[in-house]
Amino acid sequence: MLILYFVFFLPLGTSNWVGDYFTKTAGVGIITYGNSTIRSDLESIFQRDWNSEFSYPIQK
Repeated sequence: MLILYFVFFLPLGTSNWVGDYFTKTAGVGIITYGNSTIRSDLESIFQRDWNSEFSYPIQK
């Protein structure tokens, strides 16, 4: 497991404290302070990828 420490602290939390949670799953949490554009930048990237010609519905 790789943990990066940014600025002042690293909040580490989960609703599922099962042993394999950190080794078998992946997730990201971001907390920003101040006047940052990172939220809108990341949303633009997500929307670009989600709506790209390479995205398609998963068949059931």
